[in-house]
Amino acid sequence: MEHHERGGRSWRKLNDTASQLHQEALAFQADGRLAEAATFAAEALKSAEGPLEKAQILCTQAAIRLDLGQYDRAAASAHRAYDALDQCEPAGAHAEADRLRVRAICLIASGMFQSERYADARPLLERALGYCQLWISAESEEACRVLTLLGTLEKHAGARHLAEEHYRRALQVAERIWSPYSGEAATVCHYLALLAEGWEEGDAIQPFAERACEIRCGLFGSTHPLSAAAQTGLALTLEAAGEDKRAGEKFLYAMAIFDRHYAGTQHARSILPESLRDYAICRSGAGRYLLACGRTADAREFSTRALEVFRQVLGKSHPLTASVEREHRALLRSTPATRGAARPGSAWTWWRGFSFSR
Repeated sequence: MEHHERGGRSWRKLNDTASQLHQEALAFQADGRLAEAATFAAEALKSAEGPLEKAQILCTQAAIRLDLGQYDRAAASAHRAYDALDQCEPAGAHAEADRLRVRAICLIASGMFQSERYADARPLLERALGYCQLWISAESEEACRVLTLLGTLEKHAGARHLAEEHYRRALQVAERIWSPYSGEAATVCHYLALLAEGWEEGDAIQPFAERACEIRCGLFGSTHPLSAAAQTGLALTLEAAGEDKRAGEKFLYAMAIFDRHYAGTQHARSILPESLRDYAICRSGAGRYLLACGRTADAREFSTRALEVFRQVLGKSHPLTASVEREHRALLRSTPATRGAARPGSAWTWWRGFSFSR
């Protein structure tokens, strides 16, 4: 009998029901342990009974594969989930099946726009939003998810004003479903803040960045990676407003939090791509600040350290690691190499000895 350890308890893989295996897959996914999550999703799928249960597990499998950077395989799982739902009640006749249909469409579209297939993903998400309005509710968790994905798609496609419009609508939904100061509202505020990166009009969304920081620091504490991500968003809005020194300080503070988090052995296998994407944005911002200050050695060393984290956590083959590596090589080509250790009082020395108590 094969045994596994998680959360300080021992349990058996065999003879568990599909539902139990699915719950274990979800728990591993939440922990960022995606290899284990993928294994248990596959095992759950083998013993699933009925199209609705199969669709639920296939959606989870698709989400895990998205996090692993396996975009084509994620889309295949999501397509299977959608096809399985055709065996259930007709659209509009079964609430859970309708929610899963919307989720499956979102997962298919997510894989597409992660692969930069924006023109293919956009009509799918627009269709999913129509399904929300028709079958579920225009003010539902599903509608909030679709609007957020539409905003992210338009941001990547370069249509920032349209992205802002979608995010603002998602925020209105989140405020009505949960509350203006819920974690869900903070997430949408954070997405709005990220629009400021490289955008001259980005200073206008600073209130959303401040709100995301306030909510996340209150919910998770100031040294949590989600709070560091919110600090990164605020730094981007300050940078857009021309407050480079304040922005740089926040980038460096957030970098210290991210590095402490991923340097710990307990997080060595934790793959949380959303947090790592924020880390990548923060690394770029800190690099811009250090280069502007003429501190090329510090910028290079920061970039090297961040790349090591991405390789360790995500692996060399993950698309996000490849993106960070391209930026790192561009930085090395554009800055002169220096000899010796970082000089006393440098940003790198300060960062390594950073104390969160001050």
